[in-house]
Amino acid sequence: MLPGGVRARDGNWLPGRLFNSRLGPIARYAVRGALWYQGESNSGVAEDPRDYEHKMRALISGWRRAMRNDVMPMYFVQLPGSGAGAGWPYLREQQRLSADMPYSGMVVTIDLLDEDIHPPNKIDVGRRLAAWALAKDYGKDVPFSGPQFQRAKIVGGEVTVHFSQAENGLMVAVKNGLESAVEQPDKSLSHFEVADASGDWYSADAGIVDGAVVIRSDAVSEPVAVRYGYAINPQHCNLYNRDGLPAAPFCSKPGLLDYDPGLPKE
Repeated sequence: MLPGGVRARDGNWLPGRLFNSRLGPIARYAVRGALWYQGESNSGVAEDPRDYEHKMRALISGWRRAMRNDVMPMYFVQLPGSGAGAGWPYLREQQRLSADMPYSGMVVTIDLLDEDIHPPNKIDVGRRLAAWALAKDYGKDVPFSGPQFQRAKIVGGEVTVHFSQAENGLMVAVKNGLESAVEQPDKSLSHFEVADASGDWYSADAGIVDGAVVIRSDAVSEPVAVRYGYAINPQHCNLYNRDGLPAAPFCSKPGLLDYDPGLPKE
């Protein structure tokens, strides 16, 4: 029996044995960490995805309390593009927003292309999850994350985006199947968009300059925000760091992502 207990809804204190055996059977086991791959059913299928960030934070905090381990590692997978529905781009952003919790990390899978809602390439998913654990929990010197949005600087009609997890540089690359990403220096970056003052989004040209990404669009003279990979199934998102890991889809101003899940109004 683990020591301690938990406060029940009626205010009574339940001893550890009762809590562990009846209310949380997994809590009696020693757990080194947790991996989480979920979100499809929260993407507007009978559920509003607009608060998934808070659900993800509550899940991580709740599991840590149940395991009596405030620093329990929790690594999760951002939804891929395969099998995606209308709400998936929005939910990916919600997942990204929750990834700043301590002792947690997000694996990006937007570059693993397939048509099935359950893409068969779990090898890359497993390797990327393992890299987080190896780097953060086992002290191995291995790359574990692709570029993560850090900040956007707007000057006139030009947006410059800086990334963390890109200390070795950025590259345009293509990944095929289980093969490693291969740099394509002659190709342009894809799936970048900028928003105007009305919140309307337009496709934009983007290129790597001095370790950052510079974006501009002829349709928007004064952009207010930038986003990347915001599509149901964006094909060949091609921004990587030089460790061969893909950049996470992001929006510099998530409040501009207006999404109507079409759920009943009751």
